[in-house]
Amino acid sequence: MAGVSPRSCMTMTLKAVVLELRAVIADLRKVVESQAVTIEELQRELGRDSSNSSKPPSLDSVFGEQTKPCDRSSRERGKRRAGKRPGGESSTM
Repeated sequence: MAGVSPRSCMTMTLKAVVLELRAVIADLRKVVESQAVTIEELQRELGRDSSNSSKPPSLDSVFGEQTKPCDRSSRERGKRRAGKRPGGESSTM
């Protein structure tokens, strides 16, 4: 490049590099935004189970938080054992 000073040549090169880097940054921002959307969707999907979606209980993860079903009975448990009472007659044929 005859007649062009080294300083102006370097300036043009640096401007080209800056423009290229701006384009790369814009592309990377698009990638980050799409990944953020994907992450949100996956987190929302992970939060679903049979208690808050239409999934059957068989599809619930066995490794997730295992919640114990609440006791539906408000009655107290009896003190006597089930079955025939000791000392009673047997009913055999």
